[in-house]
Amino acid sequence: MKYSLYNTTIRINNSKYLLYNALSDKFVVLNECAGRNVQRNTADEINLISENLFEKLLESNVIVEDGIDEIAILKQRINDVDKDFSFFHLHVNPTLNCNFKCWYCYEDHIKGSKMSTHTVSCIMKMIQKVVSGNAVLQQFHLGFFGGEPLMYFNSVAKQLIQFTSTLCQEHNLMYDVHFTSNGFLLTDEMIAFLRRHNCEFQITLDGGREDHNQVRYQKNTGGSYDKIVANIQKLADAGIHVHVRINYTAENIRSVQGIFAEFEGFEERIKKNIVIAFHRVWQDSHNEDISEELSEMIHTFATSGYPVSSDKVMDYVNHSCYGDKRNHLLVNYNGDVFKCTARDFLPENRGGYLDCEGNVVWESDYLNRRMSMKFSREGCHTCRIAPLCGGGCTQKALENQDRESCLFSYTEEEIDQIILDRFEYQFLSRTDR
Repeated sequence: MKYSLYNTTIRINNSKYLLYNALSDKFVVLNECAGRNVQRNTADEINLISENLFEKLLESNVIVEDGIDEIAILKQRINDVDKDFSFFHLHVNPTLNCNFKCWYCYEDHIKGSKMSTHTVSCIMKMIQKVVSGNAVLQQFHLGFFGGEPLMYFNSVAKQLIQFTSTLCQEHNLMYDVHFTSNGFLLTDEMIAFLRRHNCEFQITLDGGREDHNQVRYQKNTGGSYDKIVANIQKLADAGIHVHVRINYTAENIRSVQGIFAEFEGFEERIKKNIVIAFHRVWQDSHNEDISEELSEMIHTFATSGYPVSSDKVMDYVNHSCYGDKRNHLLVNYNGDVFKCTARDFLPENRGGYLDCEGNVVWESDYLNRRMSMKFSREGCHTCRIAPLCGGGCTQKALENQDRESCLFSYTEEEIDQIILDRFEYQFLSRTDR
């Protein structure tokens, strides 16, 4: 027997050790004696010292058989997730224009940008080819991004949803629809249509009312907070799931209590359709430590019955980004094709384009080059959090393909903190306590 490559032992106080295995995603809390035994003895020696401890470590994958190739297991896990051909994920940008100008947005909004009826037709041809040409396809996911994807709703999103719905029903396929939206332009007519099409939303709030309205303010209508919160409630009341993404910073984290005050009073039938997701604005991520305030807000929402997720919890393998999956692409309003929604949609960044017959033309073997980047660095293979990180996303790996060191430049202390954050979150987010 041997110890797993993916173990971490952290002393959490004077009498306890936290032992974590990233491949099984299991934690074991050990007393002082057991913790020292694990640090000082081989796996086989542990079996002689304490059979109960040995069994616990074996069950948690902390100890594995000598012949187990954990790197191969992890590579296969990544392959199974990222090359799942039973699922196709299509993103569409109806426009790169937006009704807000948030200070942290990385996109250059293009006024007047609008997907043409010709490009909509090409996308329909592409969807037809995907659905009819993949014998193992079981589910089609249609996502709308931007810009603000609710702009030009009737001429772009509604047309594509109706087409995809009919086609998937004809082929006995599951389908779902997702909007990454600010939620401001929603109307009752849109909601009535979308509730019939297995739709869900991600809608962002930028702190409580006052903080949010400073970020999302329109000259003619003023602050947007009240209307967006009302639309979230309407969506959830209609049975449409909403991920409420709270973009937090050191400046606005304390105002999140105001969001909770609004959401606490929602009826249970509305709460069950809402997930709270905390994401720190990336431009703010190196500022002051606000982990205590974040933990408090996670706990507050969770104990009120809301499922909660957080960007503090790394899981880039089992729940990899859609851009890491072979069966994913994004079609921009002008027909350019991309794999990533977190980069500017500039012509020089595209991976290819959609032709008039609905064929995706990948330029310079872009798709294969990008897919080969996942978990490609040998130094990543034995990293103790490799089953969580997977070597980073394929976009970042492709942009840094000549770099051999960690894409994130993690220190040992930072890796410990990633694990501690995961441990803390598992307890804070539990609603059954």
